[in-house]
Amino acid sequence: MAEGKFHFTQEKAVQLCALMAQVEYGDYSNTPTKYPQFLSPWSREDMETKIADAHKKLEEMSSTVARDAFLNVLSKEELYDAEIFKAKAGGQKVLVAVGSSGLKVYERRAHGKLKQV
Repeated sequence: MAEGKFHFTQEKAVQLCALMAQVEYGDYSNTPTKYPQFLSPWSREDMETKIADAHKKLEEMSSTVARDAFLNVLSKEELYDAEIFKAKAGGQKVLVAVGSSGLKVYERRAHGKLKQV
């Protein structure tokens, strides 16, 4: 996720972070005082609060179930299984994604977002 391959809504980012915390630490009561650093366009304080609230709701979920839930959510993302390559097309820098859905070419947009061309 840190590579910029995925661009989540804040809600989905919170859900995935809470699931990762459940896998890593177990129930909320076992979590360090702050969640580990993550890349996010949203304020850290806002995300910390939202992740903590979502993590509390996962009470007693086993790490195996949390891991499976995390993978289930992530696997629905368009570029989930794609390998990304940097390339040039017509002098323009593009990214080429090769995955189970075939080959796709993307141009980079503002803020690291991708647009399929």
